[in-house]
Amino acid sequence: MARLFFWGFAVLSLRNISLLCIAVMSAVSVYLAASLPLSPDEAHYALYGSHLDLSYFDHPPMVGWIQALMLNISEADFWLRLPPMLLSVATGLMLFRFTRRYFDEASAWLSLLFFSCLPMFRMLGLAWVPEDPLMLAGLSCLWVTLALAEKNTLSLWLLLGASLGIAALSKYTAVTLALSVALALFYLRGPKVLLEKGLWLAVLVAALLLLPILLWNYQHEWISFQYQLEHGTERHAASLIAALQMQLGQILSYSPLIYILGVVASLLLWRNPQARVVMMFAWPILLLFSFSALKGRSLPHWTAMGVLFLLPLISHAFLRFWQGGRIAKTALILLFSTAPLISIAMLLVLGKVNLGFKDYQHPLQDLVGWDEVAQLTREVAEADPEPAMRQILSSNWSYASRLAWYGRPLSVKVLDTRVDQFDLWFGGMQAGEGGYLVLPREKDKFENKLLLNFADCEFVFEHQVESPQQIKINEFKVYRCHAYQP
Repeated sequence: MARLFFWGFAVLSLRNISLLCIAVMSAVSVYLAASLPLSPDEAHYALYGSHLDLSYFDHPPMVGWIQALMLNISEADFWLRLPPMLLSVATGLMLFRFTRRYFDEASAWLSLLFFSCLPMFRMLGLAWVPEDPLMLAGLSCLWVTLALAEKNTLSLWLLLGASLGIAALSKYTAVTLALSVALALFYLRGPKVLLEKGLWLAVLVAALLLLPILLWNYQHEWISFQYQLEHGTERHAASLIAALQMQLGQILSYSPLIYILGVVASLLLWRNPQARVVMMFAWPILLLFSFSALKGRSLPHWTAMGVLFLLPLISHAFLRFWQGGRIAKTALILLFSTAPLISIAMLLVLGKVNLGFKDYQHPLQDLVGWDEVAQLTREVAEADPEPAMRQILSSNWSYASRLAWYGRPLSVKVLDTRVDQFDLWFGGMQAGEGGYLVLPREKDKFENKLLLNFADCEFVFEHQVESPQQIKINEFKVYRCHAYQP
């Protein structure tokens, strides 16, 4: 079993280090899954499950379909977080086996260790987002593509088509996988691959799996495709600051070691045929979102699949540099130490440990309190003598997702001009309508200007959330508003 040696001493084997880290992180994830309310995205996808459909406005249906299955078991927050935890285990297992198959066992254990400790992958192993099923399907695409270079079987082609279809059902950015598969197959098998019956069978399987998305969009005048195209092609001035902020977010989310070694490993292992195919899958994703960051549109978790693909290469390069002497070992230790430290700090914050935050400056401000205020508002609204007033109003979809999930079955309407999923579920807010408007504290103020959009609003109640150390985290004010005036 591979061991790391530092300053002449043998450290724990990579296997034991990885298993220990997985055990600790898994225990913490289970605790957090049971104790924290849902984030905006998690609540949104829970609503997907409760409004089961062929597809949805902003994403394909996979996240909603899986949550619909979980809702048959329980509506508790913990159960709704079980899918990302299970998918994280499956992805880690596939990553280990893939790395062991195409590199070596030491690299396999190290890639699993990185996957277990990096802050972003810990978050994705807890919070349900489209990247969770996408990463597993994407890793399957990569493995099957490499396998087809060694063994041309019908079952592999069918698995490739199914993996691509499942990825497309998970997130629209799976289009990068289709491009990567095509590029890799041409590299591995040459133009003659176009004559393979298995290839066209794989295309057919993927196309059949896409039918729910196509049918839903046809029924809704292609609204989802239009949104994605407009979102990706809208003209914004390029911002170097936004691009640098995105890269800084990558460093904090995945650690400086991963950021640096991702580039170094790609250069170092370019002559390795398997590594070259891995890069064909990883770099299109990383470059796509680096480019989109120039226009201010990128989030750290969007690159997760690309980083995941690079982990075998990064692990292999890490072990090679580890043999370079004490200076190299010290540098690698310092670089890697940021990942578990960031993960620990993140978990402490999620666990509501006081790290010196002032009132209303806690990182959990946008997370806690929504479940409570939504339930309180629902109780007040349901008792309203005017049936037309029995609905909840919100300023944007992010707030509305928590209010709609925890305040169900009341309708929740969003007071903005942007068309979104809530318009399809509950309809847009019409002139003359009323309801209970929930205003959260945003930094140091409330968005009171929304009250001016109504003929009159009367204050109903306020709700404040504090940490166990009595640090004020969040505050809400609820108003009963009449006669909306757009």
